[in-house]
Amino acid sequence: RAREVLAAARSTALLTDPRFVQVLDAVEDDDLVYVVHEWLPDATELTALLAAGPLQAHEAYEMVRHVSQAMAAAHR
Repeated sequence: RAREVLAAARSTALLTDPRFVQVLDAVEDDDLVYVVHEWLPDATELTALLAAGPLQAHEAYEMVRHVSQAMAAAHR
């Protein structure tokens, strides 16, 4: 499993779309994988977003639109 995570992190490091967190490094040590990514001080954690309750329809639409555009760019 560690090798799969390491491979995924290294693939993610190749993404250039600004909607993705930039992976700076990924290393394996004794079946543990460490992934270093850019610091995003203004980002909202998913747990905080979910704890805030349901999104308004427009907020949900915008989020899904951005995620789907980023995923499409990643698969080109």
